[in-house]
Amino acid sequence: MKKEEINKMIELLRKMIEIPSINPYDLGCQNILIEILKKIGFLIEEVNFDHTKNFFASHGVKKGKVLLFVGHTDVVNPGNLKKWKYHPFKSFIKDGTIYGRGSSDMKGAIASMISATKIFIKFFPKHTGKLAFLITSDEEGSADLGTKKVVEILKERNEKIDYCIIGEPTSELLIGDTIKNSRRGSLNLNIISYHPQGHVAYIDPIQNPANSIVPFLKKLIFRSEIKDRFSSNVSTQITKIVSDSFSDNITPSKIDVRINFRFNRRVNHDFIKSYVFSEIKKNNLSCDCFWKLSANPFHKKSKNLISFVEEIIERKFGYVPKLSCSGGTSDGRFLTDICNQIVEIGLLNRTIHQINERVHIQDLIKLSTIYLEIMKKILL
Repeated sequence: MKKEEINKMIELLRKMIEIPSINPYDLGCQNILIEILKKIGFLIEEVNFDHTKNFFASHGVKKGKVLLFVGHTDVVNPGNLKKWKYHPFKSFIKDGTIYGRGSSDMKGAIASMISATKIFIKFFPKHTGKLAFLITSDEEGSADLGTKKVVEILKERNEKIDYCIIGEPTSELLIGDTIKNSRRGSLNLNIISYHPQGHVAYIDPIQNPANSIVPFLKKLIFRSEIKDRFSSNVSTQITKIVSDSFSDNITPSKIDVRINFRFNRRVNHDFIKSYVFSEIKKNNLSCDCFWKLSANPFHKKSKNLISFVEEIIERKFGYVPKLSCSGGTSDGRFLTDICNQIVEIGLLNRTIHQINERVHIQDLIKLSTIYLEIMKKILL
């Protein structure tokens, strides 16, 4: 990349970081992207719902392959501002590193996409097929009004996507060292255990709901010695435990526990529910369960696209990426009905959602190079 192109990419990323687009609010990030894409000949379709902003942009004709880049402009809350080395929405640059919320997840990847696109259109304005973008401001939250909604509209129009690149931060140590063609599902459980409150000195310990729920939770979490279908395919994390006790000498009448299950495609959410209910029965718990399925697992073989990406990374950087399904959910799950070749590849994930989230400028350049080579491979 030329110095001017790098500077433009950095400028774009800094502009986006300085917009505090905490989910589901975009607050103007997409307007910046839309103006850039319009100037280089993209057709823009804005698809907004309530506070959520989305747009679908395309360049080229339908004849040939369709390559879609997917991203999100929303970010998570920065947390305690006092703990940040630099203000999360000031895009401070230090020693070749840009600090700020969203720098890695995933405004940096969007800046790399746009930079690659400008170069590609400049040199290949008459490319075959269609180059497209789907950008949302509702990925970090419920995701109900984001990519999911836009895909529903595309399905109604019978639009098919041949290849899809999602800019989620998949890389671990080096840019492109890890890519993903699948993701685990996510299931949330709110379990509330009850028992009449009592005096701590007189009540039977087993009647304390805080005590009685512990063996159940241990069975779900500490499973290193257990080899069964649940252990092999499901990970469990407690996210919240709340007691309604208001005194040191009173046992609680209610314990409220929140649990998240991540599961691969070898099982489904009904299997997890059945397993949990069997453990509740074994432990004689008196409780209510409230479930919410956040995402089903998805998997796409994506053989051709994976081969393209592997070849590009090995040729440009000398290593072959590994395939993984680790990490959180992504909008890839919404695209499976309209696209059979989906690969996620983005920046390093070591600081995402954390205090002092940051990205190295050299990593932005490398990622933009990969995106540009993907465009050349598919659309020329």
